[in-house]
Amino acid sequence: MSVQSFLDEAFERGEKIRSKFLEDLLASRVVNQLLKNEKFLNTVVALLNAKTGLEKKIHQRLQSLFKRLHIPTRDDIRSMESKIHRLESEVEAIQRKAMTQSLRKKAAKKVTHHKKR
Repeated sequence: MSVQSFLDEAFERGEKIRSKFLEDLLASRVVNQLLKNEKFLNTVVALLNAKTGLEKKIHQRLQSLFKRLHIPTRDDIRSMESKIHRLESEVEAIQRKAMTQSLRKKAAKKVTHHKKR
C-alpha cells in the first residue's frame, strides 16, 4: 500500500467518524435541550460576535503593524502585480509599434531604392 493510498483511506475513515460523531451529537438529548435554552443560545451568539470582533481587531492591528514595518499585505502585492502586468502590456504595445514603424521604414527604403534603379 502506497503512502498516498494509506493517507486517502485514513482521511476517508476520519470523515466517516466525524460525520457519525456530529450525527450522534445532534441527536443527543442534552444538545437538544441546550438548543431549546434561550440563555444558552444567546451566550453562543455573544461568543460568536465576540470572536468576530476580536478577529477584526487583530486584522486591523496586523494591517497597522505591516504598514509601520513597510511589509506589503496581500492586497498590496495584488495591486503591484496588477500594475506590473499593465505596464508589461504597455511595454509590449510600444515594442510592437516601434517594430511596425521600423519595418515600414525599411520597406519604404527598399521601394525607393528599387525605383532609383
